[in-house]
Amino acid sequence: MNDNGTTEHRPAPDAHRPDPAHGHGPEVSPTGSLGALVGYARPHWRVLLLSLVLTLLASVSGLVQPKFAQAILDRLDGGGSVVAPVALLAAFLVAGALLTGLNAWLQQRTSERVVREVRRGLVHRLIRLRVAELDRRAPGDLIARVTSDSTLLKSAATEGLIMTVNGVLTFAGALFMMATLDARLLGVTLLVLTMVGVVITVILPRIKAAVARSQASVGAVGAVLDRTLGAARTVKANGAEGRETRTAEDAVDEAYAAGLVGARYSALVTMVGGAAIQTAFLVVLGVGGTFVAHHSMSVSELIAFLLYVFFLASPVSQLVGGAAQLQQGLGAVGRIQEAGALPVEDDIDATGPAYTPAHAAPPAVELTGVEFTYPGRAPPCAA
Repeated sequence: MNDNGTTEHRPAPDAHRPDPAHGHGPEVSPTGSLGALVGYARPHWRVLLLSLVLTLLASVSGLVQPKFAQAILDRLDGGGSVVAPVALLAAFLVAGALLTGLNAWLQQRTSERVVREVRRGLVHRLIRLRVAELDRRAPGDLIARVTSDSTLLKSAATEGLIMTVNGVLTFAGALFMMATLDARLLGVTLLVLTMVGVVITVILPRIKAAVARSQASVGAVGAVLDRTLGAARTVKANGAEGRETRTAEDAVDEAYAAGLVGARYSALVTMVGGAAIQTAFLVVLGVGGTFVAHHSMSVSELIAFLLYVFFLASPVSQLVGGAAQLQQGLGAVGRIQEAGALPVEDDIDATGPAYTPAHAAPPAVELTGVEFTYPGRAPPCAA
């Protein structure tokens, strides 16, 4: 009963609707494919291509810096002027910083646009779901797909793709520049990085699975709250606050556990990527020092090569970070695609026939002098 004495007609929790927070945990949607993720970014391919070009130009400005450093050292050793190489080095540093800032703005703006389009499409579709599908699914979980899952898509669909592609191209460019200095040290570097790459390849798919489980649990939390708050008076009348609280807390704990698993794998990937560069640097320093001692390599060449090893930290970091973002996005893409494939009413937006008023016809019954009132009320309500 409401405060005014009337009966509340809010729906009680549906007995036939599946509860994603009970049983063996929330139902995990299938993870999405990379092609589906690229499909969300495809309408913005021109801006993304421009962003990739800017990223590559910024990377090129970093690639040439070790060469300028080598030229400065050679001129100092030969007693020549270093004004020109120092000026060029400073110019490339400034250009790289400006290009990086402009590219970051383009990526963030495009990310927001991708998420807006995904959310608009999901909202349009979910509002038109068939009643049977709405009865079968928890509204809170569907809401989470529009809000929480689409947020994970933001970085993956743009920044993750750009970082991965640029990381591959910049990595290849750095290897080429290293090959021009010393092919032997390049082989040593590749051996170290290959072993690390195998480890990272094994870890990355686990991040995607952990994100999918975490997002399913977040959807379960929304489902419980939607059900409970939508029938708050019924829940209170039956004293079910404790049961609903425990159900929601179980889903929160499942999301927390899955999030920790993903965080552990992400931290492991970051650690392995950083250790790869440090290991490669130490190995190159030791082997290269031996070459210098045997006069098969100059000191300036070794310094330039070591600078390229340090430079590899950027593309390796981009590859690792971009791949991790892609795996997180793929964990959410599956849930978004599943929601976008639900059956909807196909005649909601159909244009109906134009309204044509019927011809006026004489009334079949006509009342004169009739009054109507409620019991106990003297004045008539209608006459």
